[in-house]
Amino acid sequence: MLASAESSLTKIGGPDATLPDCNKLNPDHSVHKTSDGRYLQRIVDIMFREHDPISVKGPTGHALAWQTLAYAVEQSFNKLCSMPVGLNRAPQAKFEAHMKGFRPDHETTRKLFDGRCPITDLVLPPRTFDSPDHLPVMAASRTLAPFASSRIQLALSRRRWSRWPTISRRTFVAKATEYLPAYADYNDSQSTVRASIAKICSRFPESYWLDIDNAARWPSEFQEAVAKDGWLGIMMPSEYGGSELGLAEATVMMQTIAESGGGYTASSCVHMNIFGLAPVVKYGNEEQRKRFLVPLIEGKERACFAVTEPNTGLDTLKLQSLATRDGDHYSLKGSKIWTSTAQVAEKILILVRTTALENVKKPTEGLTLFYTDLDRSQVSVTEIKKMGRAAVDTNSLYFDGWRVPVRDRIGNEGDGFKMIMHGMNAERILLSGEAVGIGYAALRHASNYARERIVFGRPIGKNQAVAHPLAKAWCQLESTRLMIMQAAKMWDEGFATGEYANAVKYLAGENAFTACETAVCSMGGMGYAKEYHVERFLREVIIPRLAPISREMCLNYIAEKVMDQPRSY
Repeated sequence: MLASAESSLTKIGGPDATLPDCNKLNPDHSVHKTSDGRYLQRIVDIMFREHDPISVKGPTGHALAWQTLAYAVEQSFNKLCSMPVGLNRAPQAKFEAHMKGFRPDHETTRKLFDGRCPITDLVLPPRTFDSPDHLPVMAASRTLAPFASSRIQLALSRRRWSRWPTISRRTFVAKATEYLPAYADYNDSQSTVRASIAKICSRFPESYWLDIDNAARWPSEFQEAVAKDGWLGIMMPSEYGGSELGLAEATVMMQTIAESGGGYTASSCVHMNIFGLAPVVKYGNEEQRKRFLVPLIEGKERACFAVTEPNTGLDTLKLQSLATRDGDHYSLKGSKIWTSTAQVAEKILILVRTTALENVKKPTEGLTLFYTDLDRSQVSVTEIKKMGRAAVDTNSLYFDGWRVPVRDRIGNEGDGFKMIMHGMNAERILLSGEAVGIGYAALRHASNYARERIVFGRPIGKNQAVAHPLAKAWCQLESTRLMIMQAAKMWDEGFATGEYANAVKYLAGENAFTACETAVCSMGGMGYAKEYHVERFLREVIIPRLAPISREMCLNYIAEKVMDQPRSY
């Protein structure tokens, strides 16, 4: 299996060179079981036959270097396979892609010494060498650890040496001025999601979003790019093409999209696809899941969500739109308002009454959920002009005699309210991530501007009246982000998260608005200019203070459920 690698080692190290038994590196040795050693063989060939960048002297040195590299590749492959479904839908293919793009250079040994696989850049578990034969090689080899001083290497030669020791004190500096920086609290899957989405977003600069906003044009290119790699199904079951990741990963995705500079325009054009069809996943039948989920995940269909009515607002139980059964169809009559993306959507998820309010024992009864074609020959769709997010339309709907097939009803008739309640907390957490992302984007612009703008002979950021509000805004955003991730984690683990979902929705709306307002004021007149983008963020960030639930209703919920106060509405 490793013949060519063994041959190359023999040529480099002489006739006495020996190849370590890679099967002993890990009891499971799943690289060999899973991929028949093809990837390990290839990397060994690249490193030692073609490039040989490590150049450790002698057969023992080559054997140790090869063993270290083999361990890194194996552990990295195992880690790739053990990630959640969405990140290992084809682990061999993903590893193959990493291999094709890999070119050994001076960073290869540095990554190995830092405890990262040079191929995938994944962090590896610690490994300890006990053989005394290894120590002098490591102590003498400056090329294997090019940044290590002779003093460090001497210390390594005198004690049991761990290639990736546990570091008691680690340094992580968050940079508000960086474009989509990494976060130390993210796990591997969340970090991979952020890096992957950031790569997509980097192809759509802020100038793209400025043009989209000015032209009020749907960002179809961006939506197609996100759909191409299957990200629209990040929380959907894998059997329908989804990634089956958690709400935490989806929140990371939506924050990254908003933070990239696209703001709510970017996140809103994919938001409904991310979690909107959760009722179909949970309550729909198998035929419906196949019929509805696959085209949505592939980006072939877009959906909108219609619940709010002109005369009810947040009082969902008072909905008046009515669906009357007529054979194999329902006839729908009524109106909806604040329905986003109805100008471009092919499908609609709509909640209506099938039993009039006066004929039910409880107001939660008699509501039914449908997911069906948005037939504009039967539905009047009128766009509402608004202050921000011009590229993503918001509409009022009117229908009278709209015929919807019975087979498009989700679950049982009359159970619609509990279906939409299932996803409300998750939606609030997702939207909170988007709001925080916009806040970070605004602070990135303002921080860089304050450092570079010279007035009275010095940067304006040197004035505490400018620097302190920016610093305070970052503290508020960062604490909110951490609470959002905690709420998402709790939701993924099955906890009831109503209190936390409403808390982060409130905090995200308030603190993101403060960050954007601070950014505009810090930049002065330039903050008011469209070409500097922060005014767009300020116009859009008002949305999470108003919808899908107002900040006052968030506080009402917390006062009742957490503070044990009497209900006020």
